[in-house]
Amino acid sequence: MLRVFANILIAVIALWALAAALAAMLDVTVYFPWVISHDGEIPPHRLAAIRVGVLLTFAYFGFLHLFGKSIQLYPINFLTTFLFYLVLGGTIVFYRYQVPLSEYWLSAFWGFVCLMTYIASRPLVRDYFKKKK
Repeated sequence: MLRVFANILIAVIALWALAAALAAMLDVTVYFPWVISHDGEIPPHRLAAIRVGVLLTFAYFGFLHLFGKSIQLYPINFLTTFLFYLVLGGTIVFYRYQVPLSEYWLSAFWGFVCLMTYIASRPLVRDYFKKKK
C-alpha cells in the first residue's frame, strides 16, 4: 500500500516536472508548487538549493567512481540520492539565506518525497522468502 502511494507521488511529481519544463521552453517560469513568475525570476535561495543539491550529487557519484565503488543504479536510486542531497543542502542554504520559517516546508516536503522514493526502490519483503535457484 505504501509502495503504491510512493509510486503515485513519484508519477505526480514527474508530471509536474514535465509541465514545468515545457512551460520553460515556452518562456513561462514555473517553480514549485505552481508559482508562475511573471518576471521570470525564481527566488535566489531556491536556485541556490537546487545548485547545491546537484553539486553534492555530482560530488557523491564522482567520489564513488574515483574510489572504485561504481555501481549500476536504477533511476529511482539516482532520484533518491539527488533528493537526499537537495534536502540536506537546501536546508543549509535556507538557513544561510535566513529565509522565513514558512519556506522550510519545501525541505520537509522533499524529505518526505525522498523517503517515498526510498520506499519505492526497496525490494518487496516477499522477495526475501523466495527460493533461490
